[in-house]
Amino acid sequence: KAEARFAQMYPGAKNVATSFCPYRICPLGAHSDHQYGFVTGFAIDKGISILYEATDNGVVELSSMNFEGKVQFHVGAVPEKQGDWADYLRGAVAALNQKYELKCGVYALIEGSLPIGGLSSSGAVIIAFLAAICRANEIRLKKQEIIDTALWAENQYVGVNVGKLDQSCEVYSKKDHLLYLDTRDDSYELIPQSPAMKPYEFAVFFSGVERTLVGSAFNMRVDELKAASYALKGFAGMEYGKFADSRLRDVPREVYERYKDKLPENWRRRAEHFYTEFERVHRGARAWREGDLDTFGKCVFESGYSS
Repeated sequence: KAEARFAQMYPGAKNVATSFCPYRICPLGAHSDHQYGFVTGFAIDKGISILYEATDNGVVELSSMNFEGKVQFHVGAVPEKQGDWADYLRGAVAALNQKYELKCGVYALIEGSLPIGGLSSSGAVIIAFLAAICRANEIRLKKQEIIDTALWAENQYVGVNVGKLDQSCEVYSKKDHLLYLDTRDDSYELIPQSPAMKPYEFAVFFSGVERTLVGSAFNMRVDELKAASYALKGFAGMEYGKFADSRLRDVPREVYERYKDKLPENWRRRAEHFYTEFERVHRGARAWREGDLDTFGKCVFESGYSS
């Protein structure tokens, strides 16, 4: 459908290319990456595809198979956030402009293969678009640079305080391997599936409700966790540092256990998830390494209930 639509929109296009970024699933580590926790993840065979043709006039023209309207701007003059679906793409160009001189734009048509939300469609569309705009401008980003650029677009331009779980899964994942990542220092391991593991499949269920983080209370929950880390440091006599830089990863588990009853209930519950999830990720990664799918699955269920 996208190919037919693109040909109809741009009948003179001769050098049409495609970029793709997979969606990701996170079995263990959810809601802990922004606190610099450990996470796990897989990429799946569904994702965001972008059909595009490079333009030498610097114009970016975007359309979507999932949203209405056409968006246009120049690579050298990215407008302020507009509050629409294209903000993630504007943010990607704004992020690239920090380090590179962009001269070429793209005429692009975006198609997502699943309903919006839940599997990091925002991270996937940014990375797929980065691939297109970089190829048009003959820019080669290293893997970590792709992750950091996409994260800047979401954090600084769109204004959602996500961590780097989504982007890391979408960039680093490998078939039949579990990504095991420390979001504090970006070190990671791809743990191969053990020959002893029982057969399995991933099932993705659509609730019927589409969602976006930018329209949710996500930022407030992140701030509650930062506030919990700041308060725990104060109770324990630890160095504060700047509030914006404070994370629960800075606070030892024993400090949390000692002072958790002093925290407001919501802060305590969110902190409880972080510390128990930290342990579950390690336990789950060990089970995956050993081919123990039952224990891995139990950890995933515990994570879901905790979330």
